[in-house]
Amino acid sequence: MITDSLIANCKTDVEKIKKIYYWVQDKISYVAYEDGLGGFVPREADIIMKRRFGDCKDMASILTAMGKAAGLPIYLTWIGTTDIPYQFTEVPAPMAANHMIAAYVTKDTCLFLDATGKFQDLGVHTSFIQGKEAIIGISENEYIIKKVPYIPHTKTYVMDSVSLKIQDNLLVGNGYLKFDGYKKVHIQTQINGKSYTELYDYFKSYCEKGNNKFKLDTVIISKNERDVPVEIKYTFKIPNYITTLTNEIFMNLNFDKNYFEDFSTQDRKNGFEFLYAFDKQLLVTLALDKKYSVNFIPENSFYTNSNFGCQSSYTKTPSQLIFKSTIHINSTFVNYNEFEKWNEFLKEHNKNNNKSISLNKLQ
Repeated sequence: MITDSLIANCKTDVEKIKKIYYWVQDKISYVAYEDGLGGFVPREADIIMKRRFGDCKDMASILTAMGKAAGLPIYLTWIGTTDIPYQFTEVPAPMAANHMIAAYVTKDTCLFLDATGKFQDLGVHTSFIQGKEAIIGISENEYIIKKVPYIPHTKTYVMDSVSLKIQDNLLVGNGYLKFDGYKKVHIQTQINGKSYTELYDYFKSYCEKGNNKFKLDTVIISKNERDVPVEIKYTFKIPNYITTLTNEIFMNLNFDKNYFEDFSTQDRKNGFEFLYAFDKQLLVTLALDKKYSVNFIPENSFYTNSNFGCQSSYTKTPSQLIFKSTIHINSTFVNYNEFEKWNEFLKEHNKNNNKSISLNKLQ
């Protein structure tokens, strides 16, 4: 039996859950379709196993059946996605649910398993069920309601670390990208199963810095596995980015200049929503050889409150100039009454957007 072979060497429930959950993600294709009562009633696990495809109810059904075979407390779970603006406790009716998942429930633990998300690590449930109430069917006569937690911003992040040097007025760099949480899910959706040409085209756009003459030289996926961050390495050149005036050169090290350009509050009457809370970090290290000395660096900036914040700073050492920019969005929703604070945040974030460093040529 498939379940027995999957969990043969597992020592803990978590190991068993991962084997089953990831197998269903990999081997059962998600197809959203409705057919009479099939739109409401989950199909039997043996049918899904033979077909190797199913909708959300079918994915939940096979997870539950395999969990039962493994002796795990995994149950069918009804839930409404964020498309539905109310909870079961507010509207106790079928219209409050449009999705089905499975849930592993013990006295101390509740893990929500949604295999319709092909790249969800265990513990990072699909983003569109965050904050929603779930009805977990323990038996024909017993159910419990639990709210799906929001994944904290510290678990979802993208880090972009760039090392730069100046070669004959050309900016040459090496980059290292690291993704986790929902950022990892997004990037794996974009890169898994793609040819190198497709990967190159995608990262040429994703990694673009400085200006539209940015040239991506190489891109390597150094780590792309479950339960660990995705890591990407790349090299690039940026022609015509450095401005020279006599013996002084200028350049802007902030490559995140327009990150929030789509989140202006101008003419907006209602709040807006992010898919998930997240952190973003950009670290730029410019090598300083004996040809250059630092003439000017912009002021550091900082802003934080309970829901969002940012910081940018410059650090000078004898051999390097380091720019660091961090952003954290702690909540998925920015309310209308927070717009004043949001605008303060944007103002501080944009403070260094158009400010350049200045270096003197020594020889």
